[in-house]
Amino acid sequence: MPHDGLDFSQRAQLSELMDEPCSPEVIEACLRDLARVNRWFGAYRPVLRWLDQMRPTTVSEPLRILDVGCGYGDGLRRIERWASERG
Repeated sequence: MPHDGLDFSQRAQLSELMDEPCSPEVIEACLRDLARVNRWFGAYRPVLRWLDQMRPTTVSEPLRILDVGCGYGDGLRRIERWASERG
């Protein structure tokens, strides 16, 4: 049950900066900020933990991952590093 003090009724009415017409530089800055926030809050941890659990002990073919809406690609780069560290 939601807390009585939280009102999200207006949330859907707000537009995001990246949804408005803007320059490529503004979009890149927004995506870099999102990547920084992802690092600060450990946004990759649940995915990496899941990958650790799902990783087979022997690999017969590459694992392919589709990240829809990947933004700046920072999550995919983190997954690539995870994979490289594990061979």
